[in-house]
Amino acid sequence: MSHGPKIVQFHVCLPDSDEWFSFQPKRRFGTEAVELAKKHADAPAGQALLTRSLVAISKDAMDHGAGGGGPSTIVWVPDRQTGEVVFFGYRGIYQFRSTAEANADAYATMNMQKYIGPKFKVLDHSVIRFDCPTGPGVMHATVQRERFTASTVWVAESMVFPTVPGLTQAPRCILFTTHLDLGVELTEASSGMAKSFRVDIQP
Repeated sequence: MSHGPKIVQFHVCLPDSDEWFSFQPKRRFGTEAVELAKKHADAPAGQALLTRSLVAISKDAMDHGAGGGGPSTIVWVPDRQTGEVVFFGYRGIYQFRSTAEANADAYATMNMQKYIGPKFKVLDHSVIRFDCPTGPGVMHATVQRERFTASTVWVAESMVFPTVPGLTQAPRCILFTTHLDLGVELTEASSGMAKSFRVDIQP
């Protein structure tokens, strides 16, 4: 059993627009997905597409351990007619193995290919550092290609490191898009959310 301070939950502010929304994922999400689709898409075809997308995103978020209190899956649907999810992602509390790893410098200099595993190949990678009230932040912006399907995705993963001695956790926000022409917008959205992080820590 681990000891020391822990993040019990954290809060993030989404862009101030009805096009962005969040929800709590779960394995059986069909009913909730239908209701959300009706709220965020107008045309029947758009609602059907959005329903399918939300079910898949909910499962993906569960597989990645999203959570930490409150809605933890993030979606951007800019066109109510098509219902297409252009950005999606999740937030959660990342558990490091030690305090030596749980700091901005170690995270900024890690081997990204080793971090994401063999399923995806890193095609492009940049690191962006920023400051926010909760602590120093780091974002890894990568273009990744799935090795078996050759599909390509832009990923922006941000973590913020609270300045609390002994803490081996960090709040994390990850956004994805297959629209590679929107990579800059994706990184701006990810860092903006990370800068809004507010954490509750149990000593």
